[in-house]
Amino acid sequence: MMDDFNLIKIAFNTILNKLEVSIIIVNENNDIIFTNHKDLQGKKLDNRKDKIYTIYLNVLEKTKRSKKKNISYYTVDDEEKCVMCSPLKKDKDIVGYVICITSKENFRVFNSGYKRKDDNKFVNFHGIIAQSEEMLNIIQLIEKLANIDSTVLIIGETGTGKELIAKALHNSSKRRKKPFIKVNCGAIPESLFEGEFFGVAKGAYTGAYTSRKGKIESADGGTLFLDEVGELPLTMQVKLLRFLQEKEFERIGDPTTYKVDVRIVAATNRDLKKLVAQGKFRKDLFYRLNVFVIKVPPLRKRKKDIFLLTDYFLKLYCNKFNRSSLKISEEVKKFFEEYYWPGNVRELKHLIEYSVIMSKNDIIEPRDLPEDLYGYFKLNHNNNKLSCNNDEKTEILKILEKVKWNKTRAAKLLGISRRTLYRKLSKYKIVDF
Repeated sequence: MMDDFNLIKIAFNTILNKLEVSIIIVNENNDIIFTNHKDLQGKKLDNRKDKIYTIYLNVLEKTKRSKKKNISYYTVDDEEKCVMCSPLKKDKDIVGYVICITSKENFRVFNSGYKRKDDNKFVNFHGIIAQSEEMLNIIQLIEKLANIDSTVLIIGETGTGKELIAKALHNSSKRRKKPFIKVNCGAIPESLFEGEFFGVAKGAYTGAYTSRKGKIESADGGTLFLDEVGELPLTMQVKLLRFLQEKEFERIGDPTTYKVDVRIVAATNRDLKKLVAQGKFRKDLFYRLNVFVIKVPPLRKRKKDIFLLTDYFLKLYCNKFNRSSLKISEEVKKFFEEYYWPGNVRELKHLIEYSVIMSKNDIIEPRDLPEDLYGYFKLNHNNNKLSCNNDEKTEILKILEKVKWNKTRAAKLLGISRRTLYRKLSKYKIVDF
């Protein structure tokens, strides 16, 4: 008859295997006390020739030094993996370490869900990190739409995280174990569109020595993400419309009709209604895509998320570049609050990466910012930022002269939108000669 300990061990292994997680528990001498990792059972975790075991050991040694949780990522067979190591404590003493190995996507799922911090609700939902009401509402909408097959159109400025939202839709759905295939509609030459979407049969043209699946067929059972869908040429819009209606297609050079089961998620930073009015986007395709719409707010309109994301990116890059914990100075905080963020979350992420590398101290100061933003900070610090005062016209002219009348850069330095800048130019009768 099986004893309770072995029964619990079997149950534990079964749960871990179902969750697709490998666990390694070691004592302070790196002796493996427990593991469901087949290659390591009954062995010692040491510096083996195998690169993967070296990664495990490096994370373990890092955790021993810091005495806190550490995370690392690596790629094997084109799949991103996550290794997380945490100390095991009895009372206040560290008695061992637990190492968890899983796919990066699984790690995101395990870290999803609402959490609390300083009585402010914030969330890490499949990589979407937010506490603003606008983004929490979007997450709730994603949860409602996840397990229905209706088309979703995601609208938002560049850098707001449209692809992250598309992946969250996929990864929280019943399709999550199937492919998520992205098509950048703005990056494929028109002559190659049909082959990229629908595939090519062997012998269809010179050089087609083998049959090749298109993006649609590759996404069968999963999600097809049409990024920058507003850039689709009209000729391809017709073909895409037919596919959306019938879920059928033919490869180039093959009369066979193929049927697939895919969920369509599209994204754009353009005004599709305006493109329809201009005759650049088909009205019938617009209505096919415009079933459920997720409007992603720009970062400047979700200010609650700025410092939450800042803290997240600081931890991410400090860990990546082996830096001790960094903070941003009060001056930089004020700058972040007032800045227009034209590049949105992507701009903030790259800014933090740059600053973590360039900072020489434990506090990120204005001088550690990228050159163009440091220039904007100095203008703002010297009270050159656009404000409602009698010198507004003078300030606008000064900035325009500085950037050689580049309206986009001027608006960025003034902390306003281009539309607002043009209204000011009209108001003060400022003309670019």
